[in-house]
Amino acid sequence: MLTEKLSRLIGQPAQVTQLPLTLAYPPKALGWETLKGAAGAAICFGVVGFLSPSPFLGWPIAGLGLLFGAYGMQQFRRRALRYRLDDQGFTELRGDARRAIRWQELAEFHLKFYPQNKRDAVGTLVLILKDGSRGRLKMDSTLEQFPTLLDQAATAARACNLTLDPTTEDNLAQLDL
Repeated sequence: MLTEKLSRLIGQPAQVTQLPLTLAYPPKALGWETLKGAAGAAICFGVVGFLSPSPFLGWPIAGLGLLFGAYGMQQFRRRALRYRLDDQGFTELRGDARRAIRWQELAEFHLKFYPQNKRDAVGTLVLILKDGSRGRLKMDSTLEQFPTLLDQAATAARACNLTLDPTTEDNLAQLDL
């Protein structure tokens, strides 16, 4: 049931699989997002460089170009991220550095849905997990095996008796979690 509803919501196939898993963002999805960030930055800086608008117009356009560039770099950096999901918790593997959320230490669980447009029932789910020691991990539904992660995290949130915000409650209810 979860996989059917989640597939309709995020617009891609979804399945829950056995643990442990190593998760990553698919390069195809990240490549498109990186390209959008680079194209936005190039257009903004091209306008500023070639048209030389007045400072009142040029500075905001340059600022917008910096935002596009930062977004593109963020997506490019996500290519190197790997995550480990097991029955003990969820760990971000970044070189030698590791950030982990242990299920028994889960302190906050937020699930948000961002539709592609106002009339569409398809969009992106964003999951934010926090533990008691200020550890925080944020993932979206483009992450491979996201349904398995969501199922494990929701089960852990229930086991920890967490108080969930109304948006998270509504999103979980839509997914029958």
